[in-house]
Amino acid sequence: MTYLGFLGLFLAPALLLAAVLTALVSRRHPGPAQRGRLRMAAWITALLVVAALVWTPPWDSWIIRHGVWSYPPDGVLATWGRVPFEEYLFMAGQTVLIGLWSIVCLLEAAPPRVFIIGSRAGPRLPDGGGPPLYIRRLGGVLHGARTIRGPGRRTVFCALWLSAAALGSIAAADTRLTYLGALLVWFGPLLALQAGVGADLMADRRRLRALMVVPVWLYLCVIDRVAIAAGTWRLSPERTTGLRLLGLPVEEAIFFAVTCLLVVNALVIATHPRVADRLPCRRPRPRGLASVPARVDVAESTDGRAT
Repeated sequence: MTYLGFLGLFLAPALLLAAVLTALVSRRHPGPAQRGRLRMAAWITALLVVAALVWTPPWDSWIIRHGVWSYPPDGVLATWGRVPFEEYLFMAGQTVLIGLWSIVCLLEAAPPRVFIIGSRAGPRLPDGGGPPLYIRRLGGVLHGARTIRGPGRRTVFCALWLSAAALGSIAAADTRLTYLGALLVWFGPLLALQAGVGADLMADRRRLRALMVVPVWLYLCVIDRVAIAAGTWRLSPERTTGLRLLGLPVEEAIFFAVTCLLVVNALVIATHPRVADRLPCRRPRPRGLASVPARVDVAESTDGRAT
């Protein structure tokens, strides 16, 4: 099976189905708040497509040059920097597919509650509701390390991903770990950046993130296994660990998990209501003052003076 035939058989129908589903779900949520989230997610997805086409090809070229991943020369239309033209289409299509499914999940999900377990400040809900303080403290004791919030959580997970990237640079020197090491080196810093910006925001929506990641990840793993079996591309047994997950090389499963996470994390952070507090261009609000309404109606008395 040629690479272009693979895209037409598996990726194009999935994109069409995701686009139709997104259109149907968006009609069910006509409110201005949901339309704003839809526009934001669409713009972020478009930017992620550009980022994927800029960031991934050098890594693809590297693993092709080192014999990790290869393809039949007569199975592709053309190459650019050793990377097949169809691979660029797959990068963009995969990003759009994850983005569309994530938009569906974001529209169907309830808005995130900006509430921190164990916080003395109490929940920051519009109606002032939320669990009492003793419940929040109890939750903090029961959850243990999961209660690391704010800068602490961001620092920990950022450091973990940077450590994974550092270990990857060492592992890549081993012949059997070339693919896995290169994967961690190239994409670990991106995940570290996302964790440094919003690990706590992503933790607030961890169940939603799982729903956004797992279905697309499973589908990509299945079609990747089909492509390998059909000879569309192949992985070098000398440059991989030989471990398999449901018949698929574990490195490929990790690759699709990482790419799905990068798209989903970006969308979750960008659409979270608390992310605006971290923008450097945002003007600080005076302490103790409530937000100023966008419009103030001034009533005038019968003698013409404002009241």
